[in-house]
Amino acid sequence: MMKPQKIGSLMALLIGLVCLGVPGAHGAQPWELARQMTGADGRTRLEQPLELGFDAVNRRYFVVDGRHGVLMSFDEEGGRLAAFNAGGQIRKPVDLLLIDANRLWVADRSLNQLLYIDVQEKQVRAFSIRHPNGDLVFVDRLDRDRQSRLLVLDRLSGAILVLDDNLQVSQTLAGGKEFQGFSDFKVKEDGIWALDGLQRRVYHFDGQGRLQKTIVLAGELSFPVAIEVDESGTLYILDRHAGDVRTFDAQGRFKAAFLVKGKREGQLWYPAALAFDWARRLCVVDEGNARIQIYERK
Repeated sequence: MMKPQKIGSLMALLIGLVCLGVPGAHGAQPWELARQMTGADGRTRLEQPLELGFDAVNRRYFVVDGRHGVLMSFDEEGGRLAAFNAGGQIRKPVDLLLIDANRLWVADRSLNQLLYIDVQEKQVRAFSIRHPNGDLVFVDRLDRDRQSRLLVLDRLSGAILVLDDNLQVSQTLAGGKEFQGFSDFKVKEDGIWALDGLQRRVYHFDGQGRLQKTIVLAGELSFPVAIEVDESGTLYILDRHAGDVRTFDAQGRFKAAFLVKGKREGQLWYPAALAFDWARRLCVVDEGNARIQIYERK
């Protein structure tokens, strides 16, 4: 039997490790749950949220539901507004990118197409994207750079493709010889930040697509799938299997972990995506719990 003084010493050590914020430890939560979106107040409830986009002008959230094949819109307070599937032409959406209040791009996996949708004109145009050698691009996550060029993550090669006005691949962004493929990327004022989840590395490209830095993430990560970067340069990495968010400094050193795996309010169950909204709130697409959770700094 362990002696009382040894038990006390062990407990003190464990408490000390939590306070120090060692990898795997979850200390004080720097974010608090402000609201969540489920779509329960409408006829169609969220079942498989995969990604979300923002209309910062009108303060609206748009969520991709892969199970229903629809895009759902929500107001700033999380209230459901509408569900939209472009007359059945959206089937298996995986991401969306708003151009303005009436126009958007949708990555649809059913026929592996990129859909251009003009809601006001009730127009939908489908495009198949190909590499310069003719190979088909498996469209996944979408964004636009500071020159308004469309960026597409190719799910097969794991590379980020820069498209010109004719939707032709004008540039390919990838990592070095150990590159395993990007799982997510974000466009920021200082360029493009991309996550190679398998190699636990973050790549930073400048606005012209030139690689500036490769960051090796320290500490334990089970299955990192999404990235965000705040104004201080802190990296936020969403771990799908661990069900938490981990932060790292610009050198890849572990800073803290917050949120935990679970099915209760404020917990995550196989989350899929991470993004800051127009008010710098942290939005987590919680696929397993079929909801979007929005956190504000304490």
